[in-house]
Amino acid sequence: MVKTNNQWVLTPLGRRLFEIGVRLEKSIADLGDGYISGEHSGEIMITSLDFINRTILFLRLHDFHTNYPAIKLNLHSSNANLSLAFGEADVAIRLARPTSGRLHTKKLSDLKYSFFCPKGGRATEWIGREEKLDWIPEVKMAGAYFETPPILRVTDQKAALDACKKLKVAAVLPEMIANGDTELERMPDTPSTVREAWLVTHESRLKDPKLNVVKQWIEACFADFQSGQNGAH
Repeated sequence: MVKTNNQWVLTPLGRRLFEIGVRLEKSIADLGDGYISGEHSGEIMITSLDFINRTILFLRLHDFHTNYPAIKLNLHSSNANLSLAFGEADVAIRLARPTSGRLHTKKLSDLKYSFFCPKGGRATEWIGREEKLDWIPEVKMAGAYFETPPILRVTDQKAALDACKKLKVAAVLPEMIANGDTELERMPDTPSTVREAWLVTHESRLKDPKLNVVKQWIEACFADFQSGQNGAH
């Protein structure tokens, strides 16, 4: 660049380099619009909660592998929000819509949480989550209802489900995993809360072919599950 009349302007060489850069950027973006060799191969990391992986995504794993055998899925179960911007995960399913960062979001479903207890169990005691999760809506609801600390803390919903049945005490659980359990019953005259499940990816990956087929598969998993739940009532 050179300075002319108090303004910086590109030299002829700089202009050529700029135009090459523009064409290169467009070419990279266009790769997502057509089929190229290997676009449906590689590994995709999905980070989600364990009960969502087990209850929703596991049901269609065989279908995905049949349709896209060269894409290897890595299902990461964790309460932690892995960074999509820094490549810790490729796609996330979160129970709150992110409010910061260059993220693309799409709502998948509403998940209802209610109070459950084994038949004949002690509905005055309850299973909680690890203390760092005391702020989440369903745990706050349980704390306000029982007004006593939990008798046991666990890391995930599947552990809460198992523990409440073993100890014969109450727990706040997603209805999607508790409604079909014949050992449990919904506690009468107790409140419920709803969490929103969101599909989250980074904006820089919007035209990634293999990521897009994974996103479509996740959406289909949730749609199938909701259809089955609605048909069961």
